[in-house]
This record gives sequence, structure tokens and C-alpha cells, in this order.
Amino acid sequence: MLQHVIDALAGLPRELIVILIAALPLVELRGAIPVGVALKLPLLAVFVIAILGNLLPIPFLLLLLTPLRRVANDWPFIGPIMRWAERRALRHRESIEKGGFWALLLFVGVPLPGTGAWTGAAIAAFLEMRFWRAFAAIFLGVCLAGVIMAILSQLGLMVLTA
Repeated sequence: MLQHVIDALAGLPRELIVILIAALPLVELRGAIPVGVALKLPLLAVFVIAILGNLLPIPFLLLLLTPLRRVANDWPFIGPIMRWAERRALRHRESIEKGGFWALLLFVGVPLPGTGAWTGAAIAAFLEMRFWRAFAAIFLGVCLAGVIMAILSQLGLMVLTA
């Protein structure tokens, strides 16, 4: 799937490709950093633009998911998607409520499938966390995930070129 995204973005500036991939749900900066490294961009530049790209949709998700959920729950196409997203996000409710800021930061920051800024923002919105508290936890979590992915990408590059 990631190769299809890269092929679709071919011809765009390499930095813009990294930003757009980082902004995608599920892929996020976990996919964007390895792509940026593979595109031979400087690691620091990849790190910064992947974080910016990953954070682009977050304020909108934090501000709009809760009101959209209330309004769109009965809409034919959007309602089932919103209910699915809410069920998926709220599976982590207990641990996030218990650990608060730090739990959300670690949830976003550990680069595992199903975690990340999009899911973290959905959880925060559905739990109606305060915007700045949620955004700060997500920002720091994205930075943590960026550090982990940058290290893994560099190690992978070293192994492939050795």
C-alpha cells in the first residue's frame, strides 16, 4: 500500500511527499520517516517535516470529532464510521483515563500498529480531554515516535548498505 502512495506522489518535492505521508492515518510518521530516509533526505529534515506533517490534522480532529460525533451519528454513511472509530478508540479508555497525559503520550509515542497521533486524537476527543493537554501529549508522543523511527530507519539503512 505504501508503495502505491509513493507512486501516486511521484514528481512532487521529496519533502512534500514526507509531509503528505506523515499526515495519512495509519501510516503517519511511522511510514514517512523511512520513506524520507529512503529518499535520501537529511535525517534532521525528515524528522522535523514528518512531525509537522503528522501533527497537521490533529488540531482539526481534536476540535471537530466530538461535535461531529454528536451530529453525524445517525447519518447513513458517516454514522457507522464514527461509531466504529469511537469503539476502536475507546478500547483504550481505561488506561488513558487512568494514566492521563502520560498514558496518551506513551500511546502515541510507541510506534506499534493501531497507535499514533490519529488514534490518540480520537481517544482524546471521545474522552473530551482539554484541547491543549491532549495536543501537548500528542505532540510529545509524536516526537518520541519520531526519535524511535529515526533510529530504526538509520539502523535499517546501515544494515542495507553494509
